[in-house]
Amino acid sequence: MLEVPDPNNENDVYAKINAKIQFIWSLYKYYSEELIKSEERINNIRNLIFQKQNILKNLNGNYNFFIIFF
Repeated sequence: MLEVPDPNNENDVYAKINAKIQFIWSLYKYYSEELIKSEERINNIRNLIFQKQNILKNLNGNYNFFIIFF
C-alpha cells in the first residue's frame, strides 16, 4: 500500500495505491491453476443454482398447502 500525500497539505492523503506483484515462473502452470480455480467456481455456482431450483420446486409444489391454512 502506497499513500501519496496531498501536495498542498502534507496531513491529507491525495491517493492510495494498492498493488499486488506476483512472479510467474511458468505461464502454462499459472493458467492451468487458474483454469482449475475457475472450474471449481463454476461447479459451486452450478450447485447453488441446483439448490435454488429445488427450493423453488418445493415451494411451488407446497403452495396450495399454505393457502388452505391461511
